[in-house]
Amino acid sequence: MSTQAATADPAERIQLRTIPMAQLTSHPGNVRQDLKVSKEFRASVLRRMLTPLLVVEAPDGGYKVFDGNRRLTVLVEAERDSALCLVFEDVDAAEEYLAMTTTARQREGLSDTEQAVALFQAAELGADVRQIAQAAGLKQKEVRTAIRFVGSESLRQAVQKGKTALPVTLDHMAALIEFEDDPDALKVISGAVGRGDFDWVVRRLRNERDERIERAKQREEYVAAGIRVFDSRDDLPEGAEELWRLRTTEGGDSISTEDHLACPGHAVAPHEYGGKWTTVCLDPAGNGHHLHHPRVSRDGQKRDPAAEAAVVQGNKDWVAANDVRREWLAQFARRKSWPKETQDVMSRFVASQILLGGHIITSGMNTSDSLKLACQWLALGEDADWAQCAEAAAQAAPGKLPLIQFAAVAAIMERQVGAKDRRAWRTDRLAYTEGTRKRIASYLQALGSLGYELSPVERAVAEGRTYDPFEKAKAQPAPDGLS
Repeated sequence: MSTQAATADPAERIQLRTIPMAQLTSHPGNVRQDLKVSKEFRASVLRRMLTPLLVVEAPDGGYKVFDGNRRLTVLVEAERDSALCLVFEDVDAAEEYLAMTTTARQREGLSDTEQAVALFQAAELGADVRQIAQAAGLKQKEVRTAIRFVGSESLRQAVQKGKTALPVTLDHMAALIEFEDDPDALKVISGAVGRGDFDWVVRRLRNERDERIERAKQREEYVAAGIRVFDSRDDLPEGAEELWRLRTTEGGDSISTEDHLACPGHAVAPHEYGGKWTTVCLDPAGNGHHLHHPRVSRDGQKRDPAAEAAVVQGNKDWVAANDVRREWLAQFARRKSWPKETQDVMSRFVASQILLGGHIITSGMNTSDSLKLACQWLALGEDADWAQCAEAAAQAAPGKLPLIQFAAVAAIMERQVGAKDRRAWRTDRLAYTEGTRKRIASYLQALGSLGYELSPVERAVAEGRTYDPFEKAKAQPAPDGLS
């Protein structure tokens, strides 16, 4: 830029003009290699381009766009006639390149919270959700989430730590709204903002809420049927036992719930491992039942209530982790491409598991659960079989082969990892063998290498540690800058 240009009145050096597209060309030295023209960006530009292109006169006529090449690309593809431009005079070649850097550095996108406030204000001033969604390039559901969050004092206070507001995203806002009427849940959610296990924390809360709702519904049904209900196991009389532990006589048949309805000791109470109700007999001996499964451990010692509570919570934590992990795998499989290092991780994991073989692989290949997951991830349809998976591999482009192989083996691993017995996380007498635990650990480690955020319970398994569900809160760091 010349000295004269540097001292001139800026208003004399810059003109706002509408210039025909035929006179505009992209800067030949544009440094941005990836224009990243997304569907949302294109729609926003075509709807209303609020930021003019920055241009200078080209030596051979016309104008070079030194800032706004992404917008220029969209306008050219849409065959627009003209574009609003700021024309700079007396800008030398060096200044053009410096301007590319300066304008990029000066642009700082709004955070989700800042955007939410803007959308809320627009709504307050009369803009409807559809109009706001179009302007912001968001879904209408996301707009409603933002407006609802900003309009709620309690939700905003939930993520306020002293004078600092946590940097919440739209996903955070949606979770907070979902549990708006549960102060304890809001506290847990706000504590997970900024942590890698946020999705897992929210899933645990959802599962626990759904469990409470289902149990309350079942309780009403029991009461309506005239069945005695104990809301706490501590309230059961001494000697009461779950029905599954009892037999009609010593060595006799088990007793069904239907047959036990006529027993004067028939009742229901919370299951010892939580999550559902269980049928109990309040006086087994007095009602002629035989105790077939005493409430003692294999070594003859009485059960440890604290250990049982840990198993209950650990099972809940593991189920939530299974749900989040499988959702992540489904999203991972929908990607259109994967970097070479990602493909290497997938291929190495598949090769190692196939070569190790064992019951995890051989048994998993013959189950409908594994097949269903693999077909879901590969979008092959619910009725597909392994032969169709093989056909998909035969016809796939080379770049997709690592995914197909990985999806098949991951689905087989999930049969063991996500089994209904929920034993994969345990290290007590009911734990899997050491060899199986190591296979599961290698699987979780591979997922971590692919970008999956392991939950605390998964991390313990991946690292070969015993998981204590009641220490997870202390193990999780607070967001940066907060204590």
